[in-house]
Amino acid sequence: MRTVLKLSIFGIFSLLLAAGAQAAPRVKHVKLEEFTRFSLDVVPDYGTLLVFPFVLDDGMEPPLQIHNTNEVAFNAEYAKGQYTILVTAKTPQQGGPMPSYRGLLYVTVGGYNVTIELRTTNKISRNYSNVIFQLSPKKREYLIAEAVKRRSAALEAAYRKKVQELDRKAEEKALAIIGQLVRSRGDTRNVKADIEATLPPNVTVSLFADKWQLFRNFAILRFEVENRSPAAVAIDDVKLITRNDDTENPVTVSAYECDELRLAGDSQTSCTLSMLDLAALDADEISLVLVTDRGEVKLSW
Repeated sequence: MRTVLKLSIFGIFSLLLAAGAQAAPRVKHVKLEEFTRFSLDVVPDYGTLLVFPFVLDDGMEPPLQIHNTNEVAFNAEYAKGQYTILVTAKTPQQGGPMPSYRGLLYVTVGGYNVTIELRTTNKISRNYSNVIFQLSPKKREYLIAEAVKRRSAALEAAYRKKVQELDRKAEEKALAIIGQLVRSRGDTRNVKADIEATLPPNVTVSLFADKWQLFRNFAILRFEVENRSPAAVAIDDVKLITRNDDTENPVTVSAYECDELRLAGDSQTSCTLSMLDLAALDADEISLVLVTDRGEVKLSW
């Protein structure tokens, strides 16, 4: 009976030891303040994950800094774009005793200063698997608002950079076109078409298309606009439309230039319209549309 009782006690004691050695991971919640300090026991080969309520390098000011005063005994590992820092203790040499190490870990980011006193231990029950930093609802809302501002600023900067790049490419293309103009006069194709239209209230405008100047990658149409009325007329836009098999297609990439965009009574101006779509010149019909503050004038040929 005594032997059975001893075996039972030994079995229960062994189970208790095993349960202690395989204790479930523990989590510690810490309120994150401007100055936060606490102690942390670390078991070699286990470690503790510090979990912050924000990405540590997401444009925080001041930026993230980690300082470990005892790198012989402890590691503090951080990966870019993460919320966490992994704290581990060095494993003692095989067969050697567990040394008692101490150190301080300083983490500063975004106005928060965290100081952690690190201690090595061989008691698994004292090791925290995670330390989760928590913010008050007010501070969390502020943090979210600041993150949105940083994200918006980053998107705006990226947009400005993209626009600047597009402007640069447009300038390069414009300079290339100027180079073509310098090297060659180009070919010409006569149009010699005109139309006179009466726009309300009783304003007569004539439109005369003279000729195309053709270059390797673009074409320029020369035309004139005449105001034959005493009232002033303003040019708001000039468009080019092609027609093939009763299907109209506006020329989307074009630009116009006139000596004067506002015509006084009984005056005229010379204009050009430049386009890149040379295939448009072979359309069944081409229409030049003059858009004014009085209405539209359409000339087709």
